Amino acid sequence: GWAWLVLNTEKDTLEIITTANQDHPQMFNRNQVPIFGIDLWEHAYYLQHYSDRSRCLTTIWMIVNWQQVETNLISARVPHDYEDL
Repeated sequence: GWAWLVLNTEKDTLEIITTANQDHPQMFNRNQVPIFGIDLWEHAYYLQHYSDRSRCLTTIWMIVNWQQVETNLISARVPHDYEDL
């Protein structure tokens, strides 16, 4: 599945959640806006890390663009009206 860092806009808190398959956090809770996501299905890391998921995660932490994650957080805090979509 996927691991997500989300902003819960109702509580203004960061939360870590998981979803199965390609499910998006807002499919289950519209107040959970994704800030950062990691695909943890084996296909995402097998060619480089074989079945070593922890090695994959170690590599991910070294290449995360934290400035983009911060930009995503700032953007998530801006109210959006999706009712008209």
